[in-house]
Amino acid sequence: MKRRLALIIIMGMLALGMSPAQAAEDLSKLSIVKEPAKLIAGIYQAFHDWQVDAGIALTSKSLADLDGYLKQNPEMEIADPNLKTKKVKQVASALHTLLGMLDQRKAMKLLDDESRRKARRMEDLAGSHGKIDKVDIERQLAVERESARLSATSVNEFRKAIEIDPANPSPHYELAKVYAQGLPGGGTAAAEEEYYQAAVRTLDEGDVTAANSTIRTLAALNPKSKYIAQFEGRARDVSKRK
Repeated sequence: MKRRLALIIIMGMLALGMSPAQAAEDLSKLSIVKEPAKLIAGIYQAFHDWQVDAGIALTSKSLADLDGYLKQNPEMEIADPNLKTKKVKQVASALHTLLGMLDQRKAMKLLDDESRRKARRMEDLAGSHGKIDKVDIERQLAVERESARLSATSVNEFRKAIEIDPANPSPHYELAKVYAQGLPGGGTAAAEEEYYQAAVRTLDEGDVTAANSTIRTLAALNPKSKYIAQFEGRARDVSKRK
């Protein structure tokens, strides 16, 4: 999660001034136009706590509420003193990024839950000398298909976030992480490009430290990546202009 989204979340949590349990109870009553920082912070809290279904529902509702404003005037600024980036398109991009993160986390949770269920099943079978049956296999395959679908959905959400606000580094960074996991259509080359795009946009926002951190992540993935030299050249140009 890169600088812009992190700032919104931090400011939102400070603005909430309540425990996560209280926040979850009251979030559905908030307006994404009137109090976006609080809502985004609460959604991230749901992500952090693995309350993915609640987070997905809240994010989807917030996006639906924001849709009319986004179509009418994406450059409109939202009057929230706790919001660092105030334009409607920036809020929408942050929401799509969070929705993609939640989808990806739900995909992981499904696989983790199935792995634990399978381990318990194997223990039970060992005691009874039974064997894995057709129902077990079909269940595992169904979980794997649903996990793959959610991962693909997360990619679409990150791409939508980029489409709405190309300057947002966060969806590029999250997309790179998904690609680095070997998602079909992704892989190392695609991950490198997205890490580079995230680093460049973070650099444009003035956060040199975070941009360098992203490039180090890229370098760990591929020390010979062409994007390392490209970023270093761009960073030098930015330094000269200061």
